[in-house]
Amino acid sequence: MLDLICISIIFICLYLILDSVEILINIKYYGFDSPISVNKFFLRKIYYKKKTLKFIYNQKVLKTIIRLRFLISLFILGLVILQIDSFLNSLAIFILIIFELYLRLRCQNRLSSSEHIIIFNLFCLFCTFLTKDYRILNFISLYIVICYTSNGIQKISSVKWRTGEGLKKLLKTNIYGNKLLVSIFHENKYIYFLLSWLIILFQLTFVFFIVNPHFCVIYLCLGVLFHLFLAIFMKLKDFFLAFLSSYPFLFFTFLEIHNIPININYFYIF
Repeated sequence: MLDLICISIIFICLYLILDSVEILINIKYYGFDSPISVNKFFLRKIYYKKKTLKFIYNQKVLKTIIRLRFLISLFILGLVILQIDSFLNSLAIFILIIFELYLRLRCQNRLSSSEHIIIFNLFCLFCTFLTKDYRILNFISLYIVICYTSNGIQKISSVKWRTGEGLKKLLKTNIYGNKLLVSIFHENKYIYFLLSWLIILFQLTFVFFIVNPHFCVIYLCLGVLFHLFLAIFMKLKDFFLAFLSSYPFLFFTFLEIHNIPININYFYIF
């Protein structure tokens, strides 16, 4: 079980380290008072809101917390890699939860799915370390299934997504677009239609990963490829790291449902 937790923590730490570096770079080059429209996707976490609660919106406090967030994530990553089991893990994760809540409170935009997942995963991990009850991690699996299913329902309810037009327009946007893919597809509506339905079916049927070992492997591998594609071609590397930080717990839930011992050689069950 600890192996699965370690894999998850590695992805979470990588997410927080890269995100912290990205925020600090944007602060350096754009400053705090840059209009959010300059780069809505990357600057939304650092937009300076001149209202009450000066401590929360203080620029020096923000930079200090982001730097500490980077260092603590690096520290946890080191503990995991060196396989050092210490109460410092729980303490560091608790501090990261406080930092994440601070950053989200400071943010004017609603949270993305990846941000929700990281905060929820940190909270569940902290509760697990505190209570020593690994069943808490099943809530992460439930949350991921809800994320996929709700997104699938939204897409299948949209005429644009059912016809492929939604994906086509998405690939042409400044934030998530990719000129290379658009040029390769050559306005071919059948390609957009096929890709749209593959995404919809994957998200709506993801819950079937719990059916048997083969389904589990297929859906988890498809999920990795899906998010890798989004990271490479649509600049969604944060989604890649956030969702993959949850995948070890999906595997844990599968083992729990089928009463398979957690310490078994996993290759024997396939």
